[in-house]
Amino acid sequence: SNRFSCRGLLGRRKDAMSALCWCCTIPVLILALVAGVAQYVLRQPVYAEAAVRKLVEVSGIPQDIWKSFEVVDDSAWYDIITGLNLGIAEGYMHGKIKMEP
Repeated sequence: SNRFSCRGLLGRRKDAMSALCWCCTIPVLILALVAGVAQYVLRQPVYAEAAVRKLVEVSGIPQDIWKSFEVVDDSAWYDIITGLNLGIAEGYMHGKIKMEP
C-alpha cells in the first residue's frame, strides 16, 4: 500500500533518497524518450511537412502562402519546424527554399 509509493518511502529516512530518485527519474526518462521519438519522427520529411502545414492551418495563416513558397530540398521541412523563421531564412539562403515576393 503506502510502502511502495513515494509518499510512504519519503517517511522513512534511509529510503528517502531512493524514493526521491525514482519519483524524479521515471518522468525525466519518459520525457527524454518522447523528445527523442519526436525528433526522429520530425527528421522524416513527410512528417515534418505535415507538421508545418498543420501549424499554418491552425495558426490562421492564409493558405495562399504556398503559392509563393516552394521547397526544393526536403530537408528544409525539418529546418522550418525546428527553426521557424530562422529555418525559413536558412533554407532560402542555402537554396533549399524558393520564395517569390
